Amino acid sequence: MWLTKNRGQGGPVFGMADQFEGLGIFIDTYKNNRPGTVFPYVMAMVGDGQKVYDKKSDGKESELAGCSVSSRSELENSN
Repeated sequence: MWLTKNRGQGGPVFGMADQFEGLGIFIDTYKNNRPGTVFPYVMAMVGDGQKVYDKKSDGKESELAGCSVSSRSELENSN
């Protein structure tokens, strides 16, 4: 989800422009290089128009907050 100053600018960060101004909430399902992190991973990033999202570290340096989520192959009791 994106809440940004400039709307609809495509690019390399989950389909949107890098160095954006606003808030990005990302659901990352592919582990690039983030030891100790369980994926899928949900994270928030506040962009100031200058901050760069680093794909090599899965955005660790620019992350405001985040957590691992369990969303697949879960058996749930319906009782």
